[in-house]
Amino acid sequence: MDSLGMDLEASDYRAALKRDTRAIQPCGCLVTVDRQWRRIRMASINLGCFFDLTSDEALDHSPHRLLGAPLVDALQQALSHNTQAEPSRFASHRLRSAERSLLVTAHGTTSGATLEIEPLDGLRDDLTCRAMAWGSRIAECADEEQTAELWLRAIRELSGHDQASIHHFAPTACPTSASLAPLRMVADTQANPIPLIGEPLASEALSSSDLLALPAEPARQLRQRTIRSVLAIPLQHGSEPPWGTLIGYSNVPRYLSPPLRRLLQLITQTAWQRLQLLDARRNLQRRQRFLDTYGRIDIGSQQRLPIRTLREASQTWLDDFRACGMLLVHGDQVNGIGMHPDTSTLAQITHFLEGHSRSLPWANHDLSQTPLAGILVQNCPIAGLLATPLSTGGKADGWLLLFRQAHRNGVGRPWSTSDLHSAQDLACMLSADIAVCNARQVAHQLQKHNATLMRLAHTDPVTQIANRHRIEQVLDDELLDCEHSHRPCSLLLFDIDHFKRINDTHGHDAGDKVLRQLAQETLTRLRAGDHLGRWGGEEFLIIAPDCPLQAATELANRLCRERQSTPIPPAGSISISIGVTCWQPGDTPKSIVRRADLAMYEAKEAGRGCVRVVETPP
Repeated sequence: MDSLGMDLEASDYRAALKRDTRAIQPCGCLVTVDRQWRRIRMASINLGCFFDLTSDEALDHSPHRLLGAPLVDALQQALSHNTQAEPSRFASHRLRSAERSLLVTAHGTTSGATLEIEPLDGLRDDLTCRAMAWGSRIAECADEEQTAELWLRAIRELSGHDQASIHHFAPTACPTSASLAPLRMVADTQANPIPLIGEPLASEALSSSDLLALPAEPARQLRQRTIRSVLAIPLQHGSEPPWGTLIGYSNVPRYLSPPLRRLLQLITQTAWQRLQLLDARRNLQRRQRFLDTYGRIDIGSQQRLPIRTLREASQTWLDDFRACGMLLVHGDQVNGIGMHPDTSTLAQITHFLEGHSRSLPWANHDLSQTPLAGILVQNCPIAGLLATPLSTGGKADGWLLLFRQAHRNGVGRPWSTSDLHSAQDLACMLSADIAVCNARQVAHQLQKHNATLMRLAHTDPVTQIANRHRIEQVLDDELLDCEHSHRPCSLLLFDIDHFKRINDTHGHDAGDKVLRQLAQETLTRLRAGDHLGRWGGEEFLIIAPDCPLQAATELANRLCRERQSTPIPPAGSISISIGVTCWQPGDTPKSIVRRADLAMYEAKEAGRGCVRVVETPP
């Protein structure tokens, strides 16, 4: 597995890993804030492309002025609850007040926070489902080459890159863990970097940003190879030096949105852990019975280790290790079999172990000669302990503990080198399966989060129906279908009469209530295939596929009559004016909506509370 499909030289993908802390890529914008989030210290000069403030203006304001107090408070709270070590702490929230769909990602640093603002446009509804499907297929692979092949195919399909390969660092050229960020995306090597202005920061304060631009020389090297876009994800096991890099690249620009980047990281984590597991199993073939036993523990698609089958296998492992008891300690979960210490004693043991290396086993067959003597010997007849750390998610966060009773002279049977290796191998396999389960839990949460983001991106927050952006997408699709099938499609554009009077008289809360109730009433009167969206303000748009003009007019008259007969407290009786039109060959979304708007205007001119039809272009 040294290299798969390698057609890039090491210098090429090493170039893509470099970062210019003085500029960012133009696919987003960036600001940094102080530790108290009271002022903006640095901003990219393209800030005005995303907000109503220029970068110079932003430096004179607080992040609350730029992003709004609710979003800033949410990011601060999320970062305060995030216990990951600096500088990897991050939190993401959607910016709801922006005309474009934006995602703000805050990276916590010792000096404050770095905020990346990126567009969420173009997210596909099935993105998470497709990624989950790939992850499930990868997690179920039992062959290293097949796993790598599926992994690279998944990266190519989801990212859109033409090529993807896995590169192994030579031992003499292996970078340090600190020099590699979790992910590197270069959207376009030909794009002009966007400078940062404001107070200069230490490079480590920006090192976690995915948006940092390429320095000039690495960008030139990649352009010489006609490489326009690059994706690089380090491959690393626990706290060990990085093993290599997953690299994806293309000769066309490829911008990867933040949710997509997270999914690609998750798939890579799943695949990398799977490869680690398969590699460990291959190296353990000489202990066939040991492997056969572990093979019966099938995690399938579960999000937690199957404890029942794990306990069944543990009985065989006790025999293999000549142990009297075994404990698996991971997070707040403790699972054991045989003779082992109680919970309070276990807490003292793990506290003692924390003072030793978290990458190597700790073993002793005569605990009476160790600091654990006063803990174990007095409480239970255990003479030997072999403790192997579990490493999941890039950090040691659990223990596999094996216990032995006294063999002779009050001491246990010595632990052999094979025992240590087997324990490490078992811990490696358990860690890999725990990591897969954890990844599935994260994927499940990410799927829910992306579904929420998608719903927010497509839903009007007041009426809970399709927003302007979503209903325009639907209109584009329906008109395209009309061009191919020439089936009828009608539009109904309606407006609440004298809506300003309702807001002025009863307040905006009452106005919002009127909008919500009207939207829900209208939905109940539409067919399953019809679409309703808020067009803007008090205007609503109905798209009625397979609906001739006459049927659409009848629907409009019925909506108009029923609306006047049902008062909405406290506004009382309200009326709507409806404009109706239908698709004509050659119509564009702009032309058909203009025609519906003209019809609605005629209804207003006719005294409101009525329906008017414009069938053909004026």
